Amino acid sequence: MTTEKPTPAGTFTLETNNNPSFSFDTVTAFNAAGEIGISGERDAWGEEIKRMEWVLANTITSGAYNESSPEVKSVDVVSDLVDLRYQVKTLKLNINADHSSRHIVGLYKFVAEQIDSSGPDKDLLGNGRFEINYI
Repeated sequence: MTTEKPTPAGTFTLETNNNPSFSFDTVTAFNAAGEIGISGERDAWGEEIKRMEWVLANTITSGAYNESSPEVKSVDVVSDLVDLRYQVKTLKLNINADHSSRHIVGLYKFVAEQIDSSGPDKDLLGNGRFEINYI
């Protein structure tokens, strides 16, 4: 029995705290219930950043957005380390959206605050790019 990976929805990269950028191994994008969900996940275990998830309004158009824009429903940065979570405080997102072809390109920068951790709190500075075709 072979386990096949789903067809990738596109590319999704992230650079944090000026470390080299990486590409998420699995990228999914879908339109459901009036929202476009975009997710990138790394295959390896024990990563500080395991997954990043976006939920955007399916009416989002090309333009610039921030953390309080109604078109940006949520942005989650998920760690694979125990008791380590991040909450996005500030966000700059530039989108080029073509809904007729279901294609979205986004360039983003964010600052996320470390929460629920036994260690010292530190901010996570991130920036990256996604280029996806959603289903």
